[in-house]
Amino acid sequence: MPGFQIDMIIERADRIIHLCEMKFSTDRYAITDNYEMKLRERMGLFRMATKTKKTLVITFVTTYGMVDGKHKSIVHSEITMDDLFKS
Repeated sequence: MPGFQIDMIIERADRIIHLCEMKFSTDRYAITDNYEMKLRERMGLFRMATKTKKTLVITFVTTYGMVDGKHKSIVHSEITMDDLFKS
C-alpha cells in the first residue's frame, strides 16, 4: 500500500471525519487536476487503512483561502489565517 500524509484529522460526533490539508501560500491556493486526484486517493487510502464507514470530507486550512475553480468542489470547508487569528 502506498504511503500518504494527512496534516490533521478531526472526527466529529455526527460521524463525519475532516481530513485537513494545511497549505501556506502568498496568495489564494489553487487546486490542480493532479492535486485533486491526489486528494481523492488519500481519502480512499484513509478509508481502506481505517476501514471507517463514516463520511469523509476535505477541509483546507490556508493562508488566504482558495481560488474558485473547477477543482474547488472537492473542498467541503476552508479556514483562513483570518479565521484563526482574528480578534
